[in-house]
Amino acid sequence: MPENTPQAPTPKPNENSLSRQINRVTALILVFSAILFATISILAIWQVFGDNTSEIVWRSLSSLGTIALAALVVNVGTKLMDGHK
Repeated sequence: MPENTPQAPTPKPNENSLSRQINRVTALILVFSAILFATISILAIWQVFGDNTSEIVWRSLSSLGTIALAALVVNVGTKLMDGHK
């Protein structure tokens, strides 16, 4: 084999692994949930939702909290599993 033949670059380990992609998606979900959480809270302070403010806010925030907690658990879990490889 001639010495001037270009070699294909070796991929870095875990560069595009599934666990890394899962971590990115769950991190985006966490950020999106935090933004929605803050937006709903501010709207509730200004009583934009009218008479049903407390019920709407409670249901929205508990739903966002559940989604964010699930994303956090998946994110931490994939990081822990990635460390044990």
